[in-house]
Formats: sequence, structure tokens, C-alpha cells
Amino acid sequence: MSWLLPPLEPHFEAALRDVHARTTEARTAAAKRLGKPEQGRQLDAERGLLMLLEDPQTVVRGAALRSLRDIGSEATHGPVLARIEDPDPLIRELAVIALANIEHPHRASALLQALARPEPEVRFQALGACAELCPEDAIAEILTATRDPDVSIREAATRALGCVRAEDGRVNSRLRALLEDSKPGVRLEAALVLAKAAEPAAVPHLTAALAGPTTRLDALDGLSHYTLAEARAAVYTLGRRVLISPLYNAAAGRALLHMGDRNRAIECLRDALVALRREGRNLALETIRDFRVSELAEEVRRLERRARGADPALVVETATRIAAPATCEAGPPDRTPTAKGRQDPP
Repeated sequence: MSWLLPPLEPHFEAALRDVHARTTEARTAAAKRLGKPEQGRQLDAERGLLMLLEDPQTVVRGAALRSLRDIGSEATHGPVLARIEDPDPLIRELAVIALANIEHPHRASALLQALARPEPEVRFQALGACAELCPEDAIAEILTATRDPDVSIREAATRALGCVRAEDGRVNSRLRALLEDSKPGVRLEAALVLAKAAEPAAVPHLTAALAGPTTRLDALDGLSHYTLAEARAAVYTLGRRVLISPLYNAAAGRALLHMGDRNRAIECLRDALVALRREGRNLALETIRDFRVSELAEEVRRLERRARGADPALVVETATRIAAPATCEAGPPDRTPTAKGRQDPP
């Protein structure tokens, strides 16, 4: 049955030769292998990848761009930038991603220029890159993109505004206006950014997003910035539901702890710990550990005896943490932001 096994990755020298191979498969494999050069062979790898950037096959050019994203030096900036003019939309998108990962004196200006390109996939990836690398320089372009006719661009631009300094009045004014956008995705992105400053106007949009399985976790993260009674009530209602994944019970419990509602958070976390389904159990344990929720020590001890799908090491760590004497550590643990910027296309 060896014919079912995938082909072996070529050796580095073979990959250099296969840049000129007759088959698409061999050239694609070469592009992938050259992205992991042997010590002292960086320049050789780059030369081979730059040749493959001109390959007539999209799959080969794509593999070359993915490798240059990982190893490309300043010398590869120009050829990668030229691929933004590629006739294939996937290659244009991969070019922006690679461009953002290759250090170069003109990287920021190239990304700003990409924001003005007519191709939506280029603008989309450029928005994520500018938000990560040069948000202050791109404020005007990002604000313009929030009016783009393409909804995915408006969503990405709204998300990018969250990386700009909050004291910029143009940003906050535009975010409030985006709460009235015709598309729910844009409204939610605006609400998530405004939630970082606990803007009351965002709360109705965040509570509405609790109803959607694909938006629920983002909404919980946004609501965790508030102490308003209506926000806490909405999170608690979700956190006590029994016909949803225990992951949401645990996430609601964590949000309530950030909101200062410890008693109701404990109820939600307990639901996640004792649920029949295992998803959410590790998140509940991490939350109990991070916030030192000693009130759930008995439930954690039961998991020490029988983990029921939980990570055994995490169970022990949590039990040890909540059993240790409290220290003077101030405040709840930091939130872990969800990265939603540049995205590598399939």
C-alpha cells in the first residue's frame, strides 16, 4: 500500500534542481522545501523561490510566496510587491501577506498603496497588515475603507480601527456611526472596538450577537468590559443555558469574573465542569486557576480523581493554585485578545 503514501520532501539540493522540473508537482514541492533552507543557503533558496514566482502555474507561485513569507529578506521585497499585479486573485492576496512579513524600509508605504488597489482581496489583507504594522500612518485610508461597498472590507476596516489610538476623535465618531451600518457583521465589529472603552451604545449589539453561534464568543469578550446590570444579566442568561456547548458556559463564567459578578460566574463555571460534554472543561479550569476560584475546589478535586476529558496536568495545576494561600497580586488576569487581522487564504 506504499503507493498511497505522500511523496517524500526533496532534499535541499534536489529542490534547487527541481525549480526547473517539468512537472507542476515537483516545482511545487521545491518551492515548499526552499522555504526551509539549510544553514548558509538562504541566498540560494531565495534565488530559487524568485524564479518560481514567475512560474506559469498558480499553485507553484502560491507555494513560493508562502515560503518567501517565512524566509524572505529585504532583497525579495520588489519581486513580491510585483505579484500584487498577478492575474490570479489568490496570488495577489498571498503577495500582500508575504509583503507584510518581509522587513524593508518601504514596507509600510507599499502596504498603504495596497489599500488603494481596486482588488478587494488586496485591500482586505492590506487592512489587516496596516492595522498590525502601521495603524497610525493608515488612519485616513482605514477610515475611507469603512465606507467601502464590499462588506468584508468594511468589516476589516472597522476591526482595524481598534488598533488606532482611542483619543483620535475621528475614530470614535466613525465607530459610533458604524453601529448603524446596514450589515450586522460591521455593526458587531464596531461594537467590539467600542466595548474596549465600555461604550454603552455598543451593549445592545453585543447582547444581540449572543444569539449567534459564530458570534457568541466575540460578544462575550466584548461584554466582559462592562459592569452594567443589563450586560451582566445577558451573559448570565447565556451562561446558565443547558442546551448549548459547555464551552459557552465556561466563557460566560470567565466574562462574568471580568465584570465583577463572581457569584453568578461560579454557577456558570460549575455547569461547565459537571456537564456531560467535555468541551469547555479546560477553559473552566483555566479560569478557575487564573481567578483563584476556590469556591469550586470540590468540583476540581473530583476531576483529580476522574478527569472526564479534562487535561490531567491542568486539573492538578488548578487544584494547586486555588489551594495555595492568596497573595497580593492585584486585579484579574489579562484578557487574551483574538487575532483577526491578516488571514492566510486557503
